[in-house]
Amino acid sequence: MTREQHLQASCQSIHSEYKQCLATSNRDPRKCADYVPKLRACEKSLNISYCIDETNNLMKCARRPDASVCSKEFLLMRECNRPGGPHLLLTTDAQGAPRYEVQPQLIKQFTALSPDVGPAEAPVRSKPLMQQTIDQLKQQANAKAFDFVPYAWESLRSSPGK
Repeated sequence: MTREQHLQASCQSIHSEYKQCLATSNRDPRKCADYVPKLRACEKSLNISYCIDETNNLMKCARRPDASVCSKEFLLMRECNRPGGPHLLLTTDAQGAPRYEVQPQLIKQFTALSPDVGPAEAPVRSKPLMQQTIDQLKQQANAKAFDFVPYAWESLRSSPGK
C-alpha cells in the first residue's frame, strides 16, 4: 500500500467515525470537535472537502430553523457533496444581500446567460407586491383579457374570487 493510499484509508476511517459521532450527537457538532482538526489535515493533504463547515451550519440551523427553513444550508451542503465540487456558490450583491451564482467555469453546463441565478432569500410577501408581479407578467405576455378565474370549488363560496 502506497503512502497516499494509506493516508486515504486513514482519512476515510476518521471521516466515518466523525459521521457516526454526528449521528449520535443530538445535532450538536461540538460533541465531535475532536475529529475536526484531523479531518482538516486530511482535507489539506488530500485536497478534498469533508464539508465540515457546511455540516456544522446545517446542524446548527436544524436545531433552530430560520424563516427559510435552512434552505441555504441545505443547498450549500448539497453543493459541497457534489462529486465534481460545487456548481452553485453563495455570494453577495452590492447591497450585501445573499445571491446564488453558478461557478463561471461551469456556466456552459447551464442554460443561463449569466452566472447569477437569483436571490438566496425569498422576497417579502405582500398582496401589493404580488399584484405588481402579476401586472408585470401580464404586460410581458401581452395578456389583455387576463383576469381572475375562480376554480370550481370557489363557486361554493359566498363571494367567489374575492
